[in-house]
Amino acid sequence: MDFLPIFFGLLFQLIPIAVIVLIVLWFVNRNKSKRKLASRAQRLTNTAATKEDVHMKEMMVEKMNAELEQSVHTDTIVIIVGIFLNVVLLGANTGVGAAAHEPQAGLAIKLIFFVLTAFLIVLNVSVGYALSHGKKRRVKITERLEKFWEDEGLEKYQDASIGSGYAARGNLFTFILMALGTVALLVSLIAFFLGF
Repeated sequence: MDFLPIFFGLLFQLIPIAVIVLIVLWFVNRNKSKRKLASRAQRLTNTAATKEDVHMKEMMVEKMNAELEQSVHTDTIVIIVGIFLNVVLLGANTGVGAAAHEPQAGLAIKLIFFVLTAFLIVLNVSVGYALSHGKKRRVKITERLEKFWEDEGLEKYQDASIGSGYAARGNLFTFILMALGTVALLVSLIAFFLGF
């Protein structure tokens, strides 16, 4: 029975130590919880910032792609209209130039020829300028996209020759339209000065 009072005595001495240990553990866990909450809040903030950042990048790429598509669409329309008007002016101006050699041709036919010739020249200069400007715009947009992919570390998935391809195609279409315009101008001048 001497064992029981010693056991209870020890138990009463250990209770304050156990309470102190529990309080310390509570504070430690409470701080861990605060750190977990803080780190969770930080992760959520970072995730929200990352989502916002990703959303902004997606919007930027979509905007550049839309600009690129608009530029290509505009150049396609300029090319089609340029070819159509050059062919129409080739026929009309050649016919008017040939009609200028008829005996009953008056001053009006000659003025119409010169007006159509001036329009042909203005048309081809305008088409050349529009295609040159469109080519520069596409190359600039493509360079911005390439820089974006490079900054994101995705340049290995992007073809670096796209910009030079746009420039080469733009030069080719400009050359074709300028050649067509030159042919239309020369044929109509030959018809006007030499006749048929």
